[in-house]
Amino acid sequence: MIENTKIDHLSLLIQQHHDLKELSNTAQEIMETASFAELKKIIQYLFQRTIEHVDQEEEILFPLLKDMYYPNDQEISSFLIEEHAQIRKQLDVLVHELEAAEKQLHQPNLQYSLQCILINQLEHIFKEEQVLFPLIKKHLSRTAKESRHLPS
Repeated sequence: MIENTKIDHLSLLIQQHHDLKELSNTAQEIMETASFAELKKIIQYLFQRTIEHVDQEEEILFPLLKDMYYPNDQEISSFLIEEHAQIRKQLDVLVHELEAAEKQLHQPNLQYSLQCILINQLEHIFKEEQVLFPLIKKHLSRTAKESRHLPS
């Protein structure tokens, strides 16, 4: 049962990745032609969804990593924390650029900053989906098999 809950949590993160990728595609499509109001709306939504996702990832993944790789959990967790901190910092910079652009009614760096965040975010998602999540699933599968073979 516990393993199923962990799989459900992992599925939630994968669904959030899907949602963030869709948001990224939308942002890419409208970035060049979007009005300032449209760009502001998508940046604010991206900020909100990304921060929610990053917080949930840390809440879900760190205990799993500790369970999987106790001797190395600090190294793996540190890598995730560092990438999440970078994403948060980039989003903060983007929001500050948005506020500055709103006051001056121009957006010279806004599109570039948004593009950088989208690329970094997609790279982060790719690493998790192609490397980390399969390792976690394999670990959960192995743990479930082992627990079924333990005497009651």
